[in-house]
Amino acid sequence: MFMLLALLSFLVLVSCLVIRRERVLRQAWQHLAAQILSRRNTPDASSDVTTDRHDAGFGQ
Repeated sequence: MFMLLALLSFLVLVSCLVIRRERVLRQAWQHLAAQILSRRNTPDASSDVTTDRHDAGFGQ
């Protein structure tokens, strides 16, 4: 009986840890996707800088 109770409590602990880990990973993926989408929606200023330097002759 004690072994069954110990096994059940161990399984509950492991399942709680797995659920928490999945939630943290899901939040991290959502944050990363939001960053990618915000970068995609804003104009990229770095391409303007490189073309300006190339047009001015600094890259030669």
